[in-house]
Amino acid sequence: MVCDSSAILITRDSHFTNAVRYPAEKTGGIIYIRHGNLTSEEEIELVAKFLSRHSVEEFSGKLVTLYRDSVKIR
Repeated sequence: MVCDSSAILITRDSHFTNAVRYPAEKTGGIIYIRHGNLTSEEEIELVAKFLSRHSVEEFSGKLVTLYRDSVKIR
């Protein structure tokens, strides 16, 4: 299996926040959507808003957690 290390993973699966098993620095970034009664449309809007406000360089190789009202990049 070939894996593109520049790919950005967008997920609702909290398992991908485990830095030991899924090191974000080996990817183009991991965007984790912290769900809390969000509709699919709201999740898409969160991701679109984040991507329009942040350059790829800001989060490449990092874990991004999107909340309804905030963002954490680490």
